[in-house]
Amino acid sequence: LILLDSLLQEKLWFKSYTTVTSESPGGPSEVNMFRTKKDVDKHVQDINSKIKSSSERNLKGYSIAKLYLGVEDYENARRYLATYLVEKDTSAVAHKLNGQIFDKLKQPEKALGCYKRSYELEPSNDLVLKICGIMTTLPVEPGRAKYWVEVGEKAVPHSDVVYKLKEAMLTASEGENSPALEDVLLQELQARPTDVQLRVRLLTLYQRTGRISEGWQHCCEVEQRQPWPASREWYSCMVEMCENYQVQYRTKCSSQFYSVYLASLDRLVDILAREGATASVLADILHRMDQALYEFGSITTPPSQNLLSHYKGQLYLGCATLLVKRAVKDQGAWRDTSKLAGLLFLGAFGGEIVPQHSDVGGVRKVISGHMLQLLAGGDSQWAERVVGVGSNMGERLHKAVF
Repeated sequence: LILLDSLLQEKLWFKSYTTVTSESPGGPSEVNMFRTKKDVDKHVQDINSKIKSSSERNLKGYSIAKLYLGVEDYENARRYLATYLVEKDTSAVAHKLNGQIFDKLKQPEKALGCYKRSYELEPSNDLVLKICGIMTTLPVEPGRAKYWVEVGEKAVPHSDVVYKLKEAMLTASEGENSPALEDVLLQELQARPTDVQLRVRLLTLYQRTGRISEGWQHCCEVEQRQPWPASREWYSCMVEMCENYQVQYRTKCSSQFYSVYLASLDRLVDILAREGATASVLADILHRMDQALYEFGSITTPPSQNLLSHYKGQLYLGCATLLVKRAVKDQGAWRDTSKLAGLLFLGAFGGEIVPQHSDVGGVRKVISGHMLQLLAGGDSQWAERVVGVGSNMGERLHKAVF
């Protein structure tokens, strides 16, 4: 596997540094490889020493610019391409390359001008997307943006890049909470119902306009299908909407509300843990889950004990995972931490599996059971010793986790 990875890396390296040294784009080519700026400098010096005509030297500018771009020397790339454009100002590919160079130099206005010039010479969908993308990063002029939105919608229907420019245009002309912006969002969602970014933007709009109840209902309807089980953006949005709803409509927070809220927090913990989030981030979400679970058990109409047991099991699993994550960085503390983690894994294994969350509950049982076997190491008395580990266990667990 190491050898295979090495070979793949070499192939990728080869592709990254192969360049065409023709006099003009699309001309005869010679494959060369250059690792560093020093290699390119030497090669360019060799080329220039053999060419006496300034016009011929200028015509080499395109190829040399690509070489410097390949080794991330953007200023030299810009300078040599400028000499090529003196001779070939009608080259669409050269103006496009110039746009890429100015992009790298963090000069979006100049990059935009280059891409537009390239588009005038040779229109392409790729250039439309580049132009629209850069325009979203600059102060939006509605009149100028409208033209490119119309071009983009014809060239690349329902492109996210074009949509973002349209959204920025409407925000600039009619305000970020305008009905027109909401209409455009809903229309785009009709065409792209599985786009999580669009859905998050709609819910953000509901929150900005104070329509928390409507946003909450929308969340519930969408989450019934669970279209994005691994999306951090979606569950972060869900959690935020739940918390805003709780602040505004606390007396209406029923068993259904807490079930959705706890499930969202649980998913968010799992996603962030897989993405390598810091222990402090995970601890914050688990603390919110702990508080929500306490409130869930105190509502006027008591929840199902099986459902309560399920969410306790999920909380215990999340807390145990956090302790293990911390122990990886501080292995010296694992001797004491392992007993607390063992208690939490026992609690996670003992949690009920409910029909509406059977997949999640089943995974919890498998993970916690496996970890318990690892921690016990074949010691039949291990569980009894862990359960009898001492007094003030709740306080010790709270301190260790939060």
